[in-house]
Amino acid sequence: MKIVDRAAFEAALGEGAANESVKVWDQDDRKLARWINRLAEGYDIVLFQADPEWSEWTKRCVRQSESVLFVSGTDSPRATTAAEEELLSGASVEQRDYRLVLIHPNPAKDDPTGTDEWLDRRPGIARVHHVRHGRPEDYERLARHLTGAAVGLVLGGGGARGQAHLGAVEALQDCGVHIDAVGGTSAGGGIAALTAYGQPHAKSREMVREAFVKMAPFRAYSLPFHSLMRKGSVEAPAKFLGKNRLIEDLWIPFFCVSCDISTRKKEVHDRGRLWKALCATTALPGVLPPMVMRGKILVDGGVVDNIPIEPMRSVTRGPIIVVDVGARQEQLLDPTVLDLPVNSAVILSHVHPLLEPVAVPNLLTVVMSTMDLADKVRRRDEGDLEIRPEIGAYGITDFEAQNELVALGYNATIAALRGVVDEEGLRRLGTSRAQIERVIAEGKYPKRVPLEEGLLRQRDARLRRAFARSLGVLLVGLAVAGALMSAVAGGAP
Repeated sequence: MKIVDRAAFEAALGEGAANESVKVWDQDDRKLARWINRLAEGYDIVLFQADPEWSEWTKRCVRQSESVLFVSGTDSPRATTAAEEELLSGASVEQRDYRLVLIHPNPAKDDPTGTDEWLDRRPGIARVHHVRHGRPEDYERLARHLTGAAVGLVLGGGGARGQAHLGAVEALQDCGVHIDAVGGTSAGGGIAALTAYGQPHAKSREMVREAFVKMAPFRAYSLPFHSLMRKGSVEAPAKFLGKNRLIEDLWIPFFCVSCDISTRKKEVHDRGRLWKALCATTALPGVLPPMVMRGKILVDGGVVDNIPIEPMRSVTRGPIIVVDVGARQEQLLDPTVLDLPVNSAVILSHVHPLLEPVAVPNLLTVVMSTMDLADKVRRRDEGDLEIRPEIGAYGITDFEAQNELVALGYNATIAALRGVVDEEGLRRLGTSRAQIERVIAEGKYPKRVPLEEGLLRQRDARLRRAFARSLGVLLVGLAVAGALMSAVAGGAP
């Protein structure tokens, strides 16, 4: 990389060259063009350092650049300078790729806040990047974004199966893979938000367990007017996961996707209140209440884009990793069932001790499977690395199976990385075959213990059902025997 400031420019082209007007094209400008071409041939990146004021040198810097960075410390005034106002007005220069870089001087301080004010004062800025002073990984992430090498992670929808995303993220980071931007739909949007926090994996798993097992939003039934579940019970987990944060205050660039049912168009959420975006992206039609934002009625993004690769292409020109937790060739119905039974028969089979529960898909499963199928029919872009955990044995409300799902996501990710035969492809992701094999040598892969725990959990559930049936049979038998004895006793002389 070559840094060109006013002094370096004048050293190459003569004293006072930086003050010459950019409006007049003359012999000096031809000399300048040849000099810049030589720089471009010798360096991958040429960084022009402009003046703080709107000077001829600043104009020349902007004119020669593809991207314009507004760099400031978060402890500086948020008001715009005269140079910023002139540049963003569009009156003096043509439109560029404008980005805001906020330097956080104290890495140990709280998470970013007030980014919306910085952006509101600077309309036209497309992206914001948060950089913690003293954190090389943040500067490296910024560099990858500027050079088109940033790695994007896209997480698909899938209900409780989305917990496999937690294992995928853990495996990627264990192998040193860069996650420079993250986005998703429905459950994938929620896990993407937790990833954008930059917090430990254990914390993310704990938050998911709190939000969906303890708060149990899928058990909060309501009168089915606009949804089966109560609005307040659904919003509570989203507020818990969203931490009252704004999307633009996240450390890693993030977005999630919903569908505006009024316009039938995709809505990409990359600014605004995070919990509202999470409510919108997870609002399964008919099951969870729609989210109203800015006059729009928003439902689950899986309706239009269950694996939002296209929006990620606008965030980064680098490689994109996709994690698809949609089940493939899933057995939704017992093949011996010739017709769907009435609701009362299904309920009776689950509560009657002498009957085997009828395995039929519920409303939530039908809606999720339909959206997943529609997305696979529409989708053409497969991403640069596809990870598909085998999670078909788990239901879309099986949130208690977190350990098993995380293990399946982890194992599938390591297997996918091992399957990349091109070492250059691994290098673009930030890893190498040696790093992947190191993770395996450390005993992190494959994860077996959680899967064994899952088998024990399923076995215990079967034993409990068998015990309940046996107890039911015993009680019915005792009741019948008691009735017969009473009848015999009553008929005796």
